[in-house]
Amino acid sequence: MSLEKSVRNLGKVYGLAERALPKILGDPGKKVAASESPINSLSEIMRLLLTNKALSDELDEDIRELLDDVDMDMPEHINQGSQSLWWVGYYSTHPTDFDRGIAAARKRKGMTQAELAEAVGTNQRAVSRWETGAVAPGAEYLGKIAKALDCRTDDLL
Repeated sequence: MSLEKSVRNLGKVYGLAERALPKILGDPGKKVAASESPINSLSEIMRLLLTNKALSDELDEDIRELLDDVDMDMPEHINQGSQSLWWVGYYSTHPTDFDRGIAAARKRKGMTQAELAEAVGTNQRAVSRWETGAVAPGAEYLGKIAKALDCRTDDLL
C-alpha cells in the first residue's frame, strides 16, 4: 500500500465520520490536526463514532473498506504534500452543489424514477416534478426519499 493511498483513504474516513458527527468533527482545528497526523486521529474518530452511537452498519462497512487499503505503519506526522492528499480524500466525501438534489442522489444509488417512486409510495410523475423543481416534496416524503436513497435530507435540497 502506498503512503498516498493511505493518506487519501484516511481523509475519506474523516469526511465520512464528519457527516455522522458534524458538530464534533466539523471543527476546523480538528480537521487540520487530522490532516497533519491522520493515523493518530483514526483512533479518536472511531472512539467518537462509538461513544456517540453514530457508527451505522453502512458507515462501519465503508470505513472498513477504506482501511483495508491503509498502511497502519505509516508515519505519525506527514509532510505538507501528503497532507494535500488527505484533503483530496476528505473533500471527495462531500457533495458539491452539482452532486446535490434528488436526481443526483437517485442516480448515485442507481435507481430509476419509477423505482424511487415505488420505494416512497408515489408515482414517477411526482418524482420527475421533484427533480425538475416544479414542486418540492412534502415533509412526509423527504424522510422516505432520504431513506430510500441512503442519504441525508439536506443532500436532497
